Amino acid sequence: MDISKIKTFLAIVKYKNISRAADSLFISQATASQRLNSLEETLGQSLIERGKGNRLIELTPAGEKFLIIAHKWVDLYDDVRVELHTAKKLHLSIGYTESMNIHLFAPFYKSLINNKEGPEFDILLRTERSSEIYKMIESKELDVGFVYSLHPNSNILIKPFFYETLYMITFCEDYGDTKTELNPSVLEKGHEIYTNWSTDFQLWHRNYIDPSYPPYMVLDSEYTITDYLDSGKLWAIVPWSVAILSKKHHPKLKIYPLAESPPSRICYKILNIKPRESRAESMEIFSERMNKFIIENTGLSPYEY
Repeated sequence: MDISKIKTFLAIVKYKNISRAADSLFISQATASQRLNSLEETLGQSLIERGKGNRLIELTPAGEKFLIIAHKWVDLYDDVRVELHTAKKLHLSIGYTESMNIHLFAPFYKSLINNKEGPEFDILLRTERSSEIYKMIESKELDVGFVYSLHPNSNILIKPFFYETLYMITFCEDYGDTKTELNPSVLEKGHEIYTNWSTDFQLWHRNYIDPSYPPYMVLDSEYTITDYLDSGKLWAIVPWSVAILSKKHHPKLKIYPLAESPPSRICYKILNIKPRESRAESMEIFSERMNKFIIENTGLSPYEY
């Protein structure tokens, strides 16, 4: 259906006069009448009342109904024109654990949305538990997910993406130079704020931290660790990203490398084994830029470049 005919109809309704409607569209009255007649023929319905001698146009019942549709039609037409003439955006839906976004990639996601180096991204970010991210990748509700735990699934491709070393953090002054690696045996027994980072970390902890001295406190959230390190000789073992963010908020915090270092925390990138073809370009550019961000802006060690 010709959009010019619909716009002519709307102008006639607005001005209630074919001559004035034609003037507003910079067309002749004959052209306006021809467009209206052609529209009515296409619809098989009369849209305006004829033969009543009224100076002002009145709509038929069919015209009243079509008026609502005509407004929607023009709005949709304008939206399509704007979309086609606007710089192309790449769409991507991403799932991650909360700690990953807060500690690592918030600046990166912002740079994608306000991209000055290439196409902008229209991104949907979902904060979920790892198990939920796997489910959403399998259903293709998400295009890519980043998790710290493994849940093998034949429909999901799992790739180690980056890893980060674990460090000891404390406000205590007794451990000396932060450039010196500490042996876990010198850590003050019974003064640990413990968080379980992985199964491998649990095994390391049993071997290197005397299990006969229980931790001072056990936490399941990394956000509150520094809240409990503010007294005595308390200490905690945390991944690099947590240590750096904690240091940013608490400049007096000390970060020590460990001589017998715990196993690195691995982040896995997960994808559906049959991803949506429409997201192929988005994924390619996203992966390249994310790898570049990791190398240039973080202390993380990527598995792929």
